[in-house]
Formats: sequence, structure tokens, C-alpha cells
Amino acid sequence: MDKEFRNAKLGRDIAPACWASVRDAERHVRAQEGTVRAAINRGDIPAYRRPGKRGAVIVDLRDVDAWVRDTWEPASRAELD
Repeated sequence: MDKEFRNAKLGRDIAPACWASVRDAERHVRAQEGTVRAAINRGDIPAYRRPGKRGAVIVDLRDVDAWVRDTWEPASRAELD
């Protein structure tokens, strides 16, 4: 089975995964430190541990972007001023 078909069956975009550390994911969405890790701990964002003794926790930025779209509300103009 080819990769594009598998991704379509999983309901994902055809674009390949874009893996990032938790810290880089927080920078990506301009979130405060600990925000993405808290979402991971709640089960809102799937995360994976890299193999090895000191495997870092990584996330797919597509999952982080989807979490932002589904959970964050845009700031009002008054909040930005």
C-alpha cells in the first residue's frame, strides 16, 4: 500500500509528517512554555518518544496546528490594542 493511500485512509493530508520537539512546536504556534506539553498530557495532541535511552518527545506539527484551529479562539481587536 503506498504512503499517499495510507494517509488518505487515516483522514490526513497527503503532506508528509513534519516532526518537531515540544519546544519547537510551542514556538511554531507562539504559545507559552508548557502549553503544548499540557495538551499532550491531556491527550489533546498525540506525541511520540524517539527511540533510544534519552528519546525526546516529538509531535507532528499538523496535529499541533489542528489542535490550535479546534481549541483556540481568535483575540478580539480590543485585546490586541
